[in-house]
Amino acid sequence: MNLWRTDVLVVGVGLILAVVRWAPPATNGRPALAVDQLTYILSGSHLKWFEPGERTQATDSGEYAARNVVPSRFAMRYDGLIFVAMPKLKPGVMFTLGVVEYEPCLSTIEPPIAPYPCAAAHRKQGTGNGWTMVNVVDVYMDEAGRLWALDVGKINLLGKTSVVRPPMVFAIDTGVDEFIHAIDLSRATTEASCLQSIIVDSSTSGETFLYIADAGQAAVIVYNVHCDRSFKVHVPVGPCGRQDILYMALTSVNEYILNGGHDPYGLGTGRDDNDFQRRLYVTYLSSCQMLYVPVYELDEIDVTYSLSAVGIGRKPCKMILLGTDRSSVIYFRPGETNDIWSWDTSTPFHEDNFKFVQYGRTTRVPLMVNIGFRGYQWYMESNFIDFLLDDIGCLGVSTKIQPLQIVSDELECRPALPLDNGPNCSTDDAFVCLKNLIPFEHAILY
Repeated sequence: MNLWRTDVLVVGVGLILAVVRWAPPATNGRPALAVDQLTYILSGSHLKWFEPGERTQATDSGEYAARNVVPSRFAMRYDGLIFVAMPKLKPGVMFTLGVVEYEPCLSTIEPPIAPYPCAAAHRKQGTGNGWTMVNVVDVYMDEAGRLWALDVGKINLLGKTSVVRPPMVFAIDTGVDEFIHAIDLSRATTEASCLQSIIVDSSTSGETFLYIADAGQAAVIVYNVHCDRSFKVHVPVGPCGRQDILYMALTSVNEYILNGGHDPYGLGTGRDDNDFQRRLYVTYLSSCQMLYVPVYELDEIDVTYSLSAVGIGRKPCKMILLGTDRSSVIYFRPGETNDIWSWDTSTPFHEDNFKFVQYGRTTRVPLMVNIGFRGYQWYMESNFIDFLLDDIGCLGVSTKIQPLQIVSDELECRPALPLDNGPNCSTDDAFVCLKNLIPFEHAILY
């Protein structure tokens, strides 16, 4: 599994510098497929089993039910290793964080999903250090090859929810498949919290910050890993109040270009087209406002952190944020369509600057876009709506992960953006708040 080689250098006293080099996987003499030809279809019916009869025993005991395993979020390492979050929405989910090995020579239909970082990490007795994963709802791969997993600490989110322990964030060194952080979020959360997604960021001073969407508190939790400190940024709620989905997207904005080549600070010098600011864009599903949190200020403020969300305007349509290119572009799904569009945040927030990216499919809904193998943009789509409607077969949800097929700007038959000027920036009479559609805790899938 490990395709990374880590050289450890000791610099001075107590400072260890790990240099990670990527070693390409062997292809056994077969030509590797072009990246745009790779496709992975995942389902709960294809897990990796380690002992004869293990699947039958788990099925008979009720510990495993293929139709209840729903891959809903993913992160991909540069070498193509795929990590998937499988929330425990109903009973029968053997493990909540899995890994799919990369095969460079062929597209893989339903490859086996193995427990990550090991099977023991998902059992009640846990690993040797006592850490046990309960219910991972989102994952994020940082630039250093560390996988961060958001664990809400409660199970059966679509039934009789049971709280097992406080929510936590786990960090795993994917080079050696070992835990390096286990962060208890009980100080930053309440009983009303609904943790939905996580983004990891690094300041210019080298500090690591976690941004965690907590729609239940109408806030983004900002956690400094090095200082073990956190604070909250309030995000004004939409028409559905705190029964909503809070989306986040971190980009690097070229403010000089955004302001048309003008110096917004009046400094005269030092502002050019190489100046970028990190902004965390936030919006609710039901809200008609797009905002951002100026997280670049974390480089400047002291430990009494205080940030405020800044509004940038009204959304021209309902925008389901899917992810970014880890630079300035946000990908989103507009309105009720399954098409994927993009907005370069270094341009003004206006429909004229939204670009069509890819046509959607009627049977699958795009869940997220992420950077992955060789720097390409990959996206995940799924028929999870059938699962929500209890209209799924015994094999469960079918989830596809493949490279984003960005259309040419010269395409003449591109669709029009489905604009919506309703009061809620959604379909007026047809819009239903989450609390009337599905249980609130299941918001992560949207």
